[in-house]
Amino acid sequence: FDEVLTELKPFFLDDFTELEYGGYYYSHSAIVCGDGRVYWSPDRPEMGVHVSLPSQALAIVCGERDALSVARDLRSMGMEFTRDDFCVDDTAGLLDLDVIMAAVRSGAYVSRFKKWLIVDNSEGGRTIGFGKRGSDSYIRIYDKAKEQHEFGHRVRVELELRRKRAQFAMLVLLDLDDPSQMTATVFGLIRSTLDFRIPSGSDETKSRWEVAKWWAEFFEFCGFVHLFIPKEI
Repeated sequence: FDEVLTELKPFFLDDFTELEYGGYYYSHSAIVCGDGRVYWSPDRPEMGVHVSLPSQALAIVCGERDALSVARDLRSMGMEFTRDDFCVDDTAGLLDLDVIMAAVRSGAYVSRFKKWLIVDNSEGGRTIGFGKRGSDSYIRIYDKAKEQHEFGHRVRVELELRRKRAQFAMLVLLDLDDPSQMTATVFGLIRSTLDFRIPSGSDETKSRWEVAKWWAEFFEFCGFVHLFIPKEI
């Protein structure tokens, strides 16, 4: 653990403040780069070292570098990715939550998710969730401007991946030759998980329905990016 932490501290710009308690079943923890966390248990080496980097901490760690180079550094240390959060924002007014909720209620979408949930909060914000929280994949669409008390339009589409799907998604990104392809790849991962369509009365197969214009315009520069996860034998 001393060797791992010695390697991690300069990676976090030596912004490493050890706490008197642990977390997530680890006995020790430290704050890094604002709201980042590192957890470890000297008596439980099989648990490894757990690193959590929310967006603020990730931005500090990245500095002038791109996120992929940071991920490659973590990977080179032998780390595996157990949760990834990818988000894309619409500030051009292409995504309308009323239109999206109507499409969801009418079943005008193709997805691996069978369950969805629409939540209104007391401040006028709305969130549409697809899948089950804590599962390997989960998507939420919500009014980010309302959440942040901002003026203007900002609707966020967020994909949360866990366990093997998180690991394989990061491996796909790390295999990119050009970091500028990262945005299109993330868009492709989201679209392969959720795709809104226009119902066709003559065809019951949703995958053959035409893509909704507003969804197609939002994803105009990318195709589908499917994750291949081999089955364990």
